[in-house]
Amino acid sequence: MEKEGLFRRIRAISLPSLPSVLAELLEYTLDEEYDIEEIVNIISKDPAICSRILKVANSPFYGKGTISTIRHALVYLGSKNIKYIAISSAIAGMFSRLERLQKIGFDLGRFWSHSIRIAIICRSLARKMHYELPDEVFVAGLLHDIGQLILAQSFPEEYKKVIEKIRAGQVIINAEQEVFGVDSARVGAWIMQQWRFPSPLPEVAEEQRQPLCEMQNLGSKIVYIAHLLATSHTLSVENKEFYLKSIVKEIEPVVSLSLEDIEHILTTSVAEEVIVANTLGIHIKDSEDWKITPIFQNQLNILEKLFTFLNIWSDSKEYSLLTDVLKHIWQTLNLTFGTEKIVLWLFDEKERLLVSKMGFDGISVPVDKKGDMIAEAFCQKRILHSKELKNRGLKLDSKLEAFFEDKGFFILPLYRKDDIGLILLEDTFLSEQKGWKRLLLWIAEVVGVRLKVAMLSSENEELSREKEKIEGELREILERLIELERRTAAIETTRTIAHTLNQSIMVIQGRAELSMKKLNKETKEYKDLEKIIGECIKMHNVIQKLSTITKYEQKSYELYRPERADRV
Repeated sequence: MEKEGLFRRIRAISLPSLPSVLAELLEYTLDEEYDIEEIVNIISKDPAICSRILKVANSPFYGKGTISTIRHALVYLGSKNIKYIAISSAIAGMFSRLERLQKIGFDLGRFWSHSIRIAIICRSLARKMHYELPDEVFVAGLLHDIGQLILAQSFPEEYKKVIEKIRAGQVIINAEQEVFGVDSARVGAWIMQQWRFPSPLPEVAEEQRQPLCEMQNLGSKIVYIAHLLATSHTLSVENKEFYLKSIVKEIEPVVSLSLEDIEHILTTSVAEEVIVANTLGIHIKDSEDWKITPIFQNQLNILEKLFTFLNIWSDSKEYSLLTDVLKHIWQTLNLTFGTEKIVLWLFDEKERLLVSKMGFDGISVPVDKKGDMIAEAFCQKRILHSKELKNRGLKLDSKLEAFFEDKGFFILPLYRKDDIGLILLEDTFLSEQKGWKRLLLWIAEVVGVRLKVAMLSSENEELSREKEKIEGELREILERLIELERRTAAIETTRTIAHTLNQSIMVIQGRAELSMKKLNKETKEYKDLEKIIGECIKMHNVIQKLSTITKYEQKSYELYRPERADRV
């Protein structure tokens, strides 16, 4: 189906309607300046949504104790969090029981189990990262796959074909593209835009299947990382540790996690899954009828190769001779990927030549030679495939051409920063799949680092400089860490004070509300107590802002000096 035509059909057939109260709440809160009392009035119109919000607010997931009114929930959780709780409660109610989906083999219980697990991990990650609204990414994780439900509900017979393709081993995104011409991620983003859901929910739904490095939205990155962590339970014990270590390295630019942190997050998600499901009124009975293939199946295939590479490469000793390193490169790539034909080149800076050091000795190429594949790849400093270069009219040495027997091959930069050289690697990869390019670049950099170590080991002076540089960087890191700890202590102190003040305000407000019940609404005392409660709510909002401080800046002030008093 054409994409726009598909959306028109969904709108015409069965575009689910949000509860009117939730639609009104979303419309009202589009403006950042809104009145808490008006939010209470809007939510109070729908007893079902009120009940769900109070049930969520009183659940062990929040641990706030007894909350009996929507106003109390707003004070404890904040208006923005209440909005997201209302969204998750309403959507769960709309899609908690769709019996007709079972007829086509769609396992709704497994779908919600997966979504809730992702949502809980998202919330844990958000807290670890001091994300301002943890419930925002919780809902983003809970609803990131909502497009699957929309497609399955709107076109059950067509989606049955998708399920059959998945059972046959096809990745879900490819199956949906083949049947509908668009995947469920785009459908989910579109439906959220129709419902006028706040940012970043639509963006997260649409970006979820992009590589981490290409995502623009922090919420999308958190959901992506949650997927990676949740997928680890499908791996065998011997591969799980390597998988998690590779995740730690990949997500480092976004969040710093140790293996212990990840284990705690995963354990927590398992413990809280049933609690959240019961709170939202969702049935998550486990079923083996249809095991949804992970979205990141392609990345998992790549990681299997990566595990093998890491195992072989990490077992090697720190070779001091360059020839030993080159031999080990060949052995590792051969055992990991079955690559038999490899040509490795090193850059001779003095002669400005690329010289073949392994695989096919005796060939050298000037780096400024026009029309030559090797020279061109070296100058571009990026992964290239021989087909791309041939299509541009570039040529390869006839001996090398015969060596590869007209097969394709990759050309990888080894250590791009210092231009050590290149490696020609026989095309044994599925180059049309996304992810291989990044894996090859990672391998090239790992190999390049080992070559760098081998070359520096014979140059003590250069090695000493590298050591001094590393030690200097370490000192800077330690200084930044000390400063960060100081700032963190200041922030934690502020949050502790805010929490204490908030408890006192809650006592005052509670006493005031109890006193109001004993008074006539027309008396002056009753109106005075109303003002007190209003001021308590204002103070709570100020304290809530204090409790979300994530950055501490120290300003410098000029000291007062008596001799300058006449200038004041």
